[in-house]
Amino acid sequence: MKKRYGAHLVCQQHKAILLCGEGGRTQADIVVLIPQLWQHKVCPHCGQPQCSHGYELRSSCDRQFPIATWPDQHRENAAAYDLQTGGRYKKAVRAAKGLLRSGLEEFASIPSVIPSVLVENLFARVPQGAYAEANGCPYDLVRCVLDALQMEFRYGRARQFQELSDKRPLFDPAQTWTYARVERCVRQMHALL
Repeated sequence: MKKRYGAHLVCQQHKAILLCGEGGRTQADIVVLIPQLWQHKVCPHCGQPQCSHGYELRSSCDRQFPIATWPDQHRENAAAYDLQTGGRYKKAVRAAKGLLRSGLEEFASIPSVIPSVLVENLFARVPQGAYAEANGCPYDLVRCVLDALQMEFRYGRARQFQELSDKRPLFDPAQTWTYARVERCVRQMHALL
């Protein structure tokens, strides 16, 4: 990659390689997926055995454990949730990610705490009614979802959130984010809207 794009644009991060684009914007955040994982369990609905395809991410930082991810299940569950919200889930996620990447000073400290994958996970865990309350504006959708998220944090229900893949808790100790920091950032983003 350094040969193709130039060494000055390729930086090794803790769990990814950052490829910088024009004007300081990120062109790509490349995650190296190493060995395949298979998780075997029984479906709680039909009782049939299931097998899920996943990956393990190796981190170059001093973390003691690898990061496991199930991208196919994540994508399928996100698509299903988007259908359930009439296409408003993806619209809200795109708007929130756009705000976090906007370069606006007010949002500058939030992306390091709430990476884009966490936005997808959080926005899929609010009651679907939050999406129905908003008008057609994507930023109003974000505001309504953040409203609902604040309630989930206030009453501690967010502690029970699962990742979109439904394979592990969203606030698992192995995550790069913490419950308290995410709660503060959700409150901060909501105040800015």
